[in-house]
Amino acid sequence: GAAAPDFAATDEAGTTHRLADHRGQHVLLWFYPKAGTPGCTAEGCGLRDAFAGFAQRGVVVLGVSVDDAATNAAW
Repeated sequence: GAAAPDFAATDEAGTTHRLADHRGQHVLLWFYPKAGTPGCTAEGCGLRDAFAGFAQRGVVVLGVSVDDAATNAAW
């Protein structure tokens, strides 16, 4: 029940996202190990297919990877 610690991260387009920007919303953090791999792609497609439902419920979806911005943008 404790609040998550604030964080800031930059996406593949250079936009910075802060948890504080989504205060009062549910945030789904999706951690994936490697862009473009079969497992991550399958998970990503599942999230993409369910995205409208998450958005209707006010859920923000953010993906987290150790890959660089260019790799994520290409994927």
